Amino acid sequence: MTAYTTATEVKKRALVKWDSLNYADQVGVPFADEAALDSWLSDTIIPQSEKIINDFCLRSDFENHTNEAEILDGNGFQEFIVVSKRPVIKVNKLEFKDSDTTWTETSDYYVRGDQIHYATVLPEGFQNIRVTYDWGFAVIPSDISYCAAEMVARFLQKRVVYKAGPLVRVGDYRVELSNPDVFTADLRETLEHYRRDYATFR
Repeated sequence: MTAYTTATEVKKRALVKWDSLNYADQVGVPFADEAALDSWLSDTIIPQSEKIINDFCLRSDFENHTNEAEILDGNGFQEFIVVSKRPVIKVNKLEFKDSDTTWTETSDYYVRGDQIHYATVLPEGFQNIRVTYDWGFAVIPSDISYCAAEMVARFLQKRVVYKAGPLVRVGDYRVELSNPDVFTADLRETLEHYRRDYATFR
């Protein structure tokens, strides 16, 4: 999985030195050097920020997925299909299941946004339509990278002030990352577009 941001980008935004996060009464704890901070950010904090972003946007990720096969029911009166994964990059194949359970491909369709429009009404049936398509994002959107970097940077800044707090000592950072003064209203507003327009149905 492609990381939404990097430790280097986070540190640029946070302007926090690695040793400023250490406990005043313990030398080299929790970080022996800058590399230890980088590992902690890359392996623990950034992935947790990514999960918070994914959950807020109602998505599993912001990766590029190819050849997703989805089977749907035809209602006999609708002329378009809305697949569950978005955004749709490309439709590779549209097929209908015949009475003998074989699948027949058709080219009588066009794609508009995340909808696949058939030339006429879709045939009625149970799980008789199969769509194979690519979806997601070719690269991580800049808004997503920005929000991940800002969230972790604000978290670090807060940790400098409250570095003796119990959450750092027990290693549970999810609560602090979700805190309104870390995952702030401006970041939520930036992500709202993805939540509204690109949520994947669950």
